[in-house]
Amino acid sequence: MKESINSIQKIPIFRETFNDEATLRKNGGVPTAVTFANGIASCVAANSSKINYLNLNLKGVYSVRLRFTSVVPSSNSLINDFRGLSGVGTGFIIFDAGAISVASSSGTAYVNGIAATAVSASTTKEIVVAGITLSATELMVSSRYTSTSFITANWELLEIYEGTLNSNDVKNLYNNKRYKPTDTLTPIIDVDAFGGAIKNRANSTAITNTAVETVRDGNIYAMRFNGTTSKLDLGAYNSLVGDITICVWAKRYSRGEGNEASFLNNGKLVLRDTAGTNNFYVFQSDGNTSTSSSVQSLILQKYQQIIITRTSAGVTNFYVNAVISGNFNQSSGTPVAGSTNITIGNASSSDRT
Repeated sequence: MKESINSIQKIPIFRETFNDEATLRKNGGVPTAVTFANGIASCVAANSSKINYLNLNLKGVYSVRLRFTSVVPSSNSLINDFRGLSGVGTGFIIFDAGAISVASSSGTAYVNGIAATAVSASTTKEIVVAGITLSATELMVSSRYTSTSFITANWELLEIYEGTLNSNDVKNLYNNKRYKPTDTLTPIIDVDAFGGAIKNRANSTAITNTAVETVRDGNIYAMRFNGTTSKLDLGAYNSLVGDITICVWAKRYSRGEGNEASFLNNGKLVLRDTAGTNNFYVFQSDGNTSTSSSVQSLILQKYQQIIITRTSAGVTNFYVNAVISGNFNQSSGTPVAGSTNITIGNASSSDRT
């Protein structure tokens, strides 16, 4: 898809749904006197309940989204507390008898999608604090660093975004809308096996199909690539040098030919997996400069969503199953017009199946 790079609602760099203690601990959280039921973590002030994330290294400008029920406002109680490198507790959202104080002059508070400075008890709430500058090594939910002023709440969701969400971003999140209504995405390539037919639904470009089969995989149609000869050839109708987003749903069965199987390839723009045992995805804009997702982010025998956002300057980010993967704002090289036809599931030379 070709786009203005900011037209898609931002994806969080950290997300906690408080499903259960095992999941929370896997995400780095350490609960104290917290109970879990039906996807909600309950914290009670009388029990000094809190959740501490020890390994969140946050340095820069961020936006934080919280969803909860039955918060009991009290004097100087903190929803979250970021600890700076000095070890001093610094709350960035503070309750004081229902008023919300944002402990940063650059931060803007939103309640249920609308800018506000107060919240009442016993009502489902969603708070976003947008544009706060942090230099933190830890995040604590429901308490001060000094372990006072605990809060009573049922936590449902915590998300952290890079940068500053604007009022439309916040409203879209609250209304569960993923796209800004003022922007339009232009599909360049839209290929799947919907209805049992393989075609480019974005335009009339013909596809040359070599040994790609349409199969039923559970409840969906899928394109089956055999790992030896299969590929889809879409011709050379687009140079793929502008601001683009690439979205792939795929279940990888094996490492592929040469351990570098191509998902998308035009000789310069390449999305593939990597050789060796590290199991990650690789993207290039110039056929040479490689960016990558996190080590072990590629999982065989399981459907994964791989999204790459790339600017016309080559600034690239990976998302695997809607979570940022690998370093932020990597350089994939200055985009260069393709030197071969656009192929899916292989290279033009048929040696990366």
